[in-house]
Amino acid sequence: MRGKHRRVTAHTRPAASDGQLRPEVEAVTQDEEVPAGSGIDRINPGSGTSVVAFEDEDEIFLGESNALRYVQNASNPSSGRHGRHRVDAEPSHQWSCGPVNCEAALKFPSRHLQEALLTAYFRWFHYSFPIVDEPDIWKRWQTNAIPALLLQSLLFIGATHCEDSVLEKLGHKSRQEAKHAFFSRVKTLYDNDFESSKLVIGQSLFLMSFWRGDPLAEKDSRHWIGAAIALLQKMGFHRTGHAQGVRKRLWWAVYIRERQNAATLGLPNRIRDEDCDVESLRREDFALAFMPTFAAENVDVVINFNMGMARMATLLGEVLQTCYPPSRTVDASEHPDLHAKLLRWRADHLGTMPISVADGAACRNFYVNMLLMAYHNLRILMFQSDRPELRNEQNGGMCSSHVVDASTAICRIVEDMLSSKDIGHCQIHVITNIFNTLCIQTLGLRTWTGERRTLAVYRAKICLLGLRELQKTWDVTNWVLRLYFRYLDDGTAARLAMEGAEEDLPPSTRQSQEQHHHEQSVQQPEPLLSSATQQYDNGQAMEFMPNMPFPMPNGPDASLLAELGDGFVFNGNGILEDHVWHPDLFAGVGVV
Repeated sequence: MRGKHRRVTAHTRPAASDGQLRPEVEAVTQDEEVPAGSGIDRINPGSGTSVVAFEDEDEIFLGESNALRYVQNASNPSSGRHGRHRVDAEPSHQWSCGPVNCEAALKFPSRHLQEALLTAYFRWFHYSFPIVDEPDIWKRWQTNAIPALLLQSLLFIGATHCEDSVLEKLGHKSRQEAKHAFFSRVKTLYDNDFESSKLVIGQSLFLMSFWRGDPLAEKDSRHWIGAAIALLQKMGFHRTGHAQGVRKRLWWAVYIRERQNAATLGLPNRIRDEDCDVESLRREDFALAFMPTFAAENVDVVINFNMGMARMATLLGEVLQTCYPPSRTVDASEHPDLHAKLLRWRADHLGTMPISVADGAACRNFYVNMLLMAYHNLRILMFQSDRPELRNEQNGGMCSSHVVDASTAICRIVEDMLSSKDIGHCQIHVITNIFNTLCIQTLGLRTWTGERRTLAVYRAKICLLGLRELQKTWDVTNWVLRLYFRYLDDGTAARLAMEGAEEDLPPSTRQSQEQHHHEQSVQQPEPLLSSATQQYDNGQAMEFMPNMPFPMPNGPDASLLAELGDGFVFNGNGILEDHVWHPDLFAGVGVV
């Protein structure tokens, strides 16, 4: 050492979401070894100052309501490093061109392409979150009167749901590239205070929360929804009499999004119900939300969906507070009351519709299916918490029968929506619903035997197919799903792997997997649900997801189950042979 400061070697690291290098660099001491868990200097060359960086800066905290903890350690779901998970920063992309100036942020596609993007927005997104009045938007669009911030925000969501041909005409090579371009424009206009209307800013902040960038980014979806909450509360939208029509719909959309986000990540609610007395949504609040040409029967379905999701969001907040407290014993007497509220919700918003959704035209409705998945997901959250009184020995002691029944129902809905090919346009919370179901079915692989285990394999694959379709719309790489594959043991991963992955992997990945094959061939198979293997640790598990096959059967009868091994699991010279996952762990299951 010289003087007061240690000599350091600088290593740059990629930025969180914009693909640029961060101005600060990490410092690694050359003169001494830094103990694990201690801080090391980080020097900012622009300021000449140093700050302290800790080893957990590449980790994300996921709380108790995130189902990943059940896959990470099935024998003791509450164990682990207090819910912390290491994730890798997203690699930089050619389309990540850095900050956009205001002049570039005011550039818009041609009128024809704007119309296509707005049409996609109103077809697939607006009915779930009617935060604008559709007739008013189209009227103002005809006269170029939509505020630039709001228009770019609408186009950003439109790029999420539009046809691939529209993306090509926009000049983008991928959906994520197009979404990044529009989001960058929205963010630039917002950062430069380009808009003065608080309502427009609130609407845009809500839409910005659907950007899914690097999980390590500071300004993630939770950041943007938090900014929207602060702004709307400042305007009094959370109080009675201050929000009507589109304003009330915006508040409840933000409320729903916040509750879903908190449940997904296992983080605290940011809106306290005791601080709010805003009225519930009513039919009259939707009077100007939709075009007059929108069929009356569809209006009824959409209004019921929005009112049901808002009411469920309040119940979701209660479940998170009651069933997932950080450091206290849950009062089991509170649980029957929550379940009774959920049953009343089902009676009010689902009526006499069969919950099994096995048959019936009504159950194929896009919004009814999303409502059903949200209902069953809340059942999972309500009964999966780690409490002895909810464990059921018949189900392997892993969870109550409510959880198993709910996850099975979600699998049936996903299968139904896969056959209609519209699942990719479901709202983003469906990703969480399916992922929670996937984790429950994965537990079934560990605890069940015989036909039940066979069905768990099949249902887990259904979940993966559903996530693949949603991934095409919402994200290129789902970092939570990466963690899921990291925590799987080789044998369980083998059961869930899909055909055709090998040729879709980059050569460097295949080479590393061949080396892994050689190393593992002389080792004993690890127990189910063990720690991460290296190939998942380096973030390659998701590489095969976008190219997995789609020809799933419509029902799990015996003959189809017998074909699962050849069609989806083992493929001669396919990826499973290269990974040397362990099919012998599943001997006797009936699908090998």
